[in-house]
Amino acid sequence: MSHAQTIALLPSSGYTRSGSGLPVLIGRNSSLSLFVDVLNADDDAMTIIKIETSSFAVRDRERHAVTWRPIEGVVITGNATAPITVQNADAFVRVTYDVSGSPVSISCEGLATRPLVAPQSITTSGVSSAVDLAHYHGGRFATYVTAAPIGQTLTLSIERSSDGVKWETAATWAAISTTGEYAIESADLDKFVRVRWVASGAGTWTFSVAGKLSLIFARTRDRSLLGIRSAAVPHATAAKYLSAFEAATATIEGDLGAFVLPLRQWGDDMRRHCVALADWYLLTNEGEEPQGGLYSTLYLQAQEWLANVGGRVPGNHGRRIRPTNVIDSTPPDANGTRAAYAFQSDPLRDSCRNRGVIY
Repeated sequence: MSHAQTIALLPSSGYTRSGSGLPVLIGRNSSLSLFVDVLNADDDAMTIIKIETSSFAVRDRERHAVTWRPIEGVVITGNATAPITVQNADAFVRVTYDVSGSPVSISCEGLATRPLVAPQSITTSGVSSAVDLAHYHGGRFATYVTAAPIGQTLTLSIERSSDGVKWETAATWAAISTTGEYAIESADLDKFVRVRWVASGAGTWTFSVAGKLSLIFARTRDRSLLGIRSAAVPHATAAKYLSAFEAATATIEGDLGAFVLPLRQWGDDMRRHCVALADWYLLTNEGEEPQGGLYSTLYLQAQEWLANVGGRVPGNHGRRIRPTNVIDSTPPDANGTRAAYAFQSDPLRDSCRNRGVIY
């Protein structure tokens, strides 16, 4: 499902004694629906599975304090499949296991989502509680309608807010008249979102809303906020914009070797270059731009900026410029102190190494 994050916490393999799987980043997709499969076990073998979560997932030579807290678990005897449901997980999750007896085969996988509206029955219009998305401003959501009165319609929209006080519409579903699953995408969310619904009559509707959030380094409206010219493909759908911003973000993350991902804060320079990369990806998918055009120039500028941040500039011996407006996921040290940086951001295209501090 495109509106849910697929996660594999333990690959199907043989396990013995005790250990843990690798951390998996789920961001703000804090609700997990998992299945644990235990195979090739003796009848009396016991497998203890625990799901743990943490805001951080990096340890650097014991300098950083990373605390994992258990949130759900299950005990399996012999061969069996067991479901595990998790609510309110932090940014990272992992599985720990403890096997008594001979080695067994264990797998743990499932889906991570972010609920916006829990399953409910309504007869009047209304609005949900606000949900804090932090900096996860891209989303693919689905409305699941399980009961619909005949001859009536239900209109739902996602509203966004930067402060939880002033709200505006971010995306609206087409009017719904029957049961089913209805998807929508947005690359233009904000720190807070909520769902508003308008029922055309007094019948009873039963529905829920949930989806998958994406961390993207720019939003659709950042173009106008940053004074960037019109989009390369003005009539691209919200789904295509979201895919382009996700691809651009992945490209940038791939060059951020000096940082611990995911980023928690970034500046307008990164937003501008994310827009440039997204425009280029849209162009290559929708139609080629003449060589030397404006969008080609912006794309090359973004690539040059990434080369300096990522340490790919020939002759700089792998050194990088570290922007001052970026906060990454480096955990605090044992004293609770987090790293602070004092490097200049957004270097000029032709003098990058003169505008930043090289390390």
